[in-house]
Amino acid sequence: MDADCKAEYGSGPLYTTDIKASLPIFIPPGATGVAALPPVTLPQMFHSTAGKYPGGKAVMWRVPDDVTSHNQPYSFYANLATKAVGSHWEGMSWAQLEQQCYVFANACVAMGFGDKDACVVMGFNTPQWLIAFHGSMMAGGVISGSYPTNGKDTCEYLASDCGAKLVLAESWAHGSKFEALLNDSSHKLSKIVIWGDTSPVPPALLSSGKVVAFPEFMASGDETKAKVTAIEAKLKPGECCSLIYTSGTTGPPKGVMLSHDCLTWDANAAVDFFTTNFKQPFGPDQVFLSYLPLSHIAAQVLDFMMAVQSGGCLYFATPDALSGGLLPLLQQTRPTFFFGVPRVWEKVMDAMRAKSAAGSPTQKKIALAAKAVGLARNLGLIESGGVTSGQSCVDTLKYFVFKAIVFKKVKKTLGLDRCFAFGSGAAPIAKEVLQFFWALDIPIIEGFGMSETTAIMTSSAWPAKLKLGTVGTAICPGAVMLDTVKGKDFAPEDKATGKREEGHGEICLRGRNVMMGYLNKPEKSAETFDASRFLRSGDLGKFFPCADGSGDQLLAITGRIKELIITAGGENVPPVLIEDQVKAHCPMVSNAVLLGDKRKFLACLLTLRVVMDTATLQPTSTLDANCLLAMKAIGSAATTVDEAKADPKVAAAIQAGLDKANANAASRAQKIQKFVVLDGDLSVPGGELTATQKLKRDVVNKKYAALIESMYAEKA
Repeated sequence: MDADCKAEYGSGPLYTTDIKASLPIFIPPGATGVAALPPVTLPQMFHSTAGKYPGGKAVMWRVPDDVTSHNQPYSFYANLATKAVGSHWEGMSWAQLEQQCYVFANACVAMGFGDKDACVVMGFNTPQWLIAFHGSMMAGGVISGSYPTNGKDTCEYLASDCGAKLVLAESWAHGSKFEALLNDSSHKLSKIVIWGDTSPVPPALLSSGKVVAFPEFMASGDETKAKVTAIEAKLKPGECCSLIYTSGTTGPPKGVMLSHDCLTWDANAAVDFFTTNFKQPFGPDQVFLSYLPLSHIAAQVLDFMMAVQSGGCLYFATPDALSGGLLPLLQQTRPTFFFGVPRVWEKVMDAMRAKSAAGSPTQKKIALAAKAVGLARNLGLIESGGVTSGQSCVDTLKYFVFKAIVFKKVKKTLGLDRCFAFGSGAAPIAKEVLQFFWALDIPIIEGFGMSETTAIMTSSAWPAKLKLGTVGTAICPGAVMLDTVKGKDFAPEDKATGKREEGHGEICLRGRNVMMGYLNKPEKSAETFDASRFLRSGDLGKFFPCADGSGDQLLAITGRIKELIITAGGENVPPVLIEDQVKAHCPMVSNAVLLGDKRKFLACLLTLRVVMDTATLQPTSTLDANCLLAMKAIGSAATTVDEAKADPKVAAAIQAGLDKANANAASRAQKIQKFVVLDGDLSVPGGELTATQKLKRDVVNKKYAALIESMYAEKA
């Protein structure tokens, strides 16, 4: 390893906010195994994989059934299907993908795309996204994504902040959000490339060459490798290659600078963890389904990086994946690893419950018996660290019978029959959801990470390294520690003893996957790192011993410092844990927002489960299928939000659910004393949720300020 690539913690700069800077690779003294892997750039990893599996399938996408051929050189992946039905799969090999990336990189060079210039991509997951991801880095640039739900102001902010030279957009509806910068000579943006229909683009922009179709842009490059290879040879693993903009829950998005080593090392470390703990060969037989937003680091790592690390095949979902089209895609691709954010798993659970409710009495009886046996077995395995299920011979026999007649059928129906692992992350998942799937022998594991840690920092492993309420162990020893925050006591009270629990602290993270810094934000970067280059996450946590006797520690996230509600009586209340309790006991509730900061008591804003408009992502007023089931169970005929709010049976059912949640409260101060049901659900277009479904508490508090004040005025 080159001397200027390696440094020990405590030496060298802690961070940088300069996109053209290079940081040394921080490797702990005496490190072995995955911690000491030689650093490589992403193009080096990409070319190595393409060289190993040139004829292997690399990328697949769906094309409408009435499309059979393409005449233009770079349009064979242009006519993409928008729905899973009425379409078929087409694809390209690793050698073909590599060649397309060379062409894209050459086109970037031809337009004057220079050292660490940024390419911003905005659109749903497609081959063009993947080609830009690799191609822009091969040209010496930096890739950054803009969520398809971002508005004009956010798009202009991102492009200005990173100094974007090139924008690649799915449609002119997206591309037009950057048009003002294109016409402003003070900005670097010089070209917008559209991979979809260009007919809505103003003719003047098309004729000027400032806006071009994707095939036209590709044709401006060539298929030679010499120029790009020369650029790649100068790249360093410690240089920035990717910018991930944070969700902006508490302010403007921050550009997280990730180096080549951040991405390549994190992918290698994750694969090493999976291979070791799941005894799963991780090679070209792996199949991945890309459907989560690629602007998010989790999707970039679990889709792009896992594919390039393994040589497996990446299938691109159609845009309807999150609005009813996911199931047929899963059935067709049968991924070997499947990751879903909690909301995805919740939707799958809701759909299964709705279908189960329509089954015959005999089917329901068998399902209940199977789930009881499945949950008992899997909880037993978890508690013993994978040693024993704790079941009798009779129950063990029942498990294998149900596995043959129920569990295998469920997995096959879901398209998850060859998955070696089922993952959840990006936000806390409710215990109810985990236990629902564990009961069906679908052992979802949780992981923890941030944009700032290149996604994966900890992971559970089934069943040896798992405990309900934890997010697993560090993928690299010594990467996670807990630290106190001066003057603050975050430990909750133990209900049985009335004493404060020990061992809580702020989760601090360190490793080669930790970001370089926040782009152009020295003050924010300085706040984030300590003198030993530990990143202060802002999350609160606690360690639990691993049941397998390995000595590893399982991390539990107990709250977030900035989200803590401190009541007028000085009680520290972690809102997410209580909100999850409310949703678990109120099946008709979609979102719960806890209130009470500097107040005398806790209150809650609630929304009901409704049908979402798949085109606009706006919530409708119509209750969804699972909410209707909940209404039927309490004897309510309500089918809309207004009808539900007017029905005393609904109010009584919600209050009963809150009473059950309150029974689990750590103290009297942590009990909810009042609630209000909002007229509509929270949403991304409404501004209350980020593109990754995280709650913007500040927005909710401001948007419903008058209603909140009236709740407390009435109870004062």
